[in-house]
Formats: sequence, C-alpha cells, structure tokens
Amino acid sequence: MRSGRLSLACTVVVTLITSSAAAQYQVFDGGFTSRVHGWMIWDTVAAWSLNDGGGSPLSGSVRIVNTWPTAHNAMGIDQCLAGPPIVPGTSYDFGGMIYLPEGQPDGFASLGLRWYPEAHCGGSPLEQPRAMLDTPASDFVLVQSVGNIAPAGAASVEYTIFTTKWEDQGVVEASFDDLYFGESGTTFAAAPIVVPAAAHVRGAADTNWRTDLEIYNPTDATVTYAIALLERGQPNPTPEEVTYTIDPGESVRFDDVVDGEFSFEGSGALRVTPDSGTVHVTSRTYNQVPGGTYGQFIAGESEEHHVHYGGEAKLVQLRSDSAYRTNLGVVNVVAMPITVEVDLHAADGTLLGTRTIDLGSWEHHQIDGIFATVTSSDVEDGFALVRTTTPTGRFLSYASVVDNVSGDAICIPGR
Repeated sequence: MRSGRLSLACTVVVTLITSSAAAQYQVFDGGFTSRVHGWMIWDTVAAWSLNDGGGSPLSGSVRIVNTWPTAHNAMGIDQCLAGPPIVPGTSYDFGGMIYLPEGQPDGFASLGLRWYPEAHCGGSPLEQPRAMLDTPASDFVLVQSVGNIAPAGAASVEYTIFTTKWEDQGVVEASFDDLYFGESGTTFAAAPIVVPAAAHVRGAADTNWRTDLEIYNPTDATVTYAIALLERGQPNPTPEEVTYTIDPGESVRFDDVVDGEFSFEGSGALRVTPDSGTVHVTSRTYNQVPGGTYGQFIAGESEEHHVHYGGEAKLVQLRSDSAYRTNLGVVNVVAMPITVEVDLHAADGTLLGTRTIDLGSWEHHQIDGIFATVTSSDVEDGFALVRTTTPTGRFLSYASVVDNVSGDAICIPGR
C-alpha cells in the first residue's frame, strides 16, 4: 500500500501495461543530464552545457564546436545504439532538439544514422539517413526524421550528431539535446531510473526482506511515470508495469512495493520511466522482524551511473566469513543480451576467482555468498571489479554485505 503525501493525481486507478518500444532502443545519455559520456568523440570540441533543450534547470545539452579550417568538413560525436537487432524493412524514426545560434558563419547541424550489417556496428555502413537544421534560431528547434526503412542486411545502427561549415573561415557551433530513436509509432519516454535491488522474500538466516519505494517530482509540471518489476534470474524484455501521475513538488511512497504493486514473492530490480522530464527515486530494502525493521538505503540509478563497455565498476568493503556474507548483484540496463565478468579480490589485490554472468534483456541476477563460490577461505576484507565484455553493453552492480547473526545489511553501489 502507498503511504505519505499523495496528490489527487496519484489516486487514479492504476493501469497494467507492458513495456513500449521506448525501452527497446536507447540513445545513451541522449538527454545529457549532467555530462557527456558513452559517446565516441571525433576530432572536435564537445562539451556539456547548462543550456537544456527543454529549459530544465536539472539537465543540460552537448555543445559541438566545428573549428575545421576548411569548408564542408563535419565534426561531431556518435554512438552505436544498444538494443535488439535491427529488422530490415522495418520503419524507424529518430530526432532531437538542436540549437543553431544566430550571428555565426554559415553552416548547419545534423542528426543522422548509419545502418551496419553486423552486430555492434560492425562492417561498412549500408546507408546514412540525415536530418539537417540550417536556419539559425534563438532557441532549440525540434528536428525529426520519420519513416526511415532499415535496408536489407542491416543488423545494428549508429546515431551521430555533428556540425558542418559552408565557409573556410570561422567557427560553427550547435547544441543537441533529447535525442531519440525507435520504431515508427513509438512513444518516446525519458531515460529510465533503476533501483538495482528490491524484494518481498524470505532470505538466509531467517531474514524477511521488504522494499519501500519513494518517488519525488522536482519539476514544475505533472509527470506520468511507469514502474516495472525486473524479476531476478530471467530476461525482462516486456515486464509488467504500473503507471501513475505525480504533481509538481510532491512525493509518494509505495510500501512493500514488490508485493503491493505486483503481487509478487521474490526479488529483482525496479525500473522507473517518466514519460518526460525527470523524477527522483529512492528506496529502502529492510529485514522485517517482530521487533521492528532494519535495512539498507538503495538509490535509484540514472544513466550517469551505468557502466558501459570499456569501463569497470568497483565494489569495496566486502567480507565473507562466519560473521558476514556478501551478495553481489548486476542488472542489465539494455534490451539485448550481455555478458558480465566479476573479478573477486582479497584486500591485498590477490585475485581469488572470476565469475562470468550471462544476462538477458533487462535481467537482474544476484549471486548470494559470492566469495564462497570461488574460495573456501575467509575473506575479512575484499573487493570486486565488474565489467561487461559485450560491445555496447551497459549494466549496474551492487553488493549487499549482511551480518549473519542479526541480518543487518549495508548496500554498496558499484562505481
């Protein structure tokens, strides 16, 4: 049941839906909330800017500056999009907000795609559709391209944004924000926020785990959002969702959210997707005992905390002995299979063992007592390094270090 301060909008009848295509393909960091990461930067100046395409003080954009000395040379950034394989013959839309300032040399700003014949943007590009803005303005302009048919043999797609000069001299710059891509007819939602662990389940040592979820709307507009349960140990390409609306400046609490909203006994992760704008998401997972509760705070993680291919998450302050156990969890945050590797170390750096985890679309997986799966010795102080070996893959990770006597736990997010 929900408790706390609810607006009238929060009392509407909940609707059960399945995930839309908006969750299937993602332009990673396409909203540039706090920085520019996850993009391949060409020989160019690409910097985060406070100037947000929607005017939000909570987000920003990317500013691309073309300093090329000669005309007709593009400078920009791109990324290979994560998601299921592209389907040849299917219609796709893409677009975003572009600000091309007035009072600079002639030039234009473009959004574009590159279709590739192999997974993870392998091989040579097949076709390269573009959407261009060449008229300067005093604010952001929505630029879209609809009905782009994936060519025969296409298996993946790259998203690119860039500026181009018409003249040999001078500098041309443009800002980009709120980039999207997906099958035609898709309703494009904002980037999801993931609570990497949630439960309504009995655990080891007679523990009894529950999760309370809190949603806060920091914006000046009403936000509609969907909560999805990503069940542990299975792919979740179209998980069950519940939707609510929340008024500006209000918060709402979902007590025992896994059972209360989904009537589910077990564990997993929670995905919160606003239709636009943003919401703040926090949670508490606790051991419920006759004398009260005690547990751990688990934050909702936005895109800026995703670990992508080529990066590594670090989990420290881990322990495995008669007094404590360490459970380690990972969440795949893309709609495609990925592989994650976990290196487990003693405090002096000794590698104790490696675990490999294959994850399906939006899959949550937790290994209980993970150190005991690679060594029979006590680990009074240890750490883990977590990475994905899948190009375009992204994930979240966490460790829960649990007192074996009391059942008290501390959550350690991968960073």
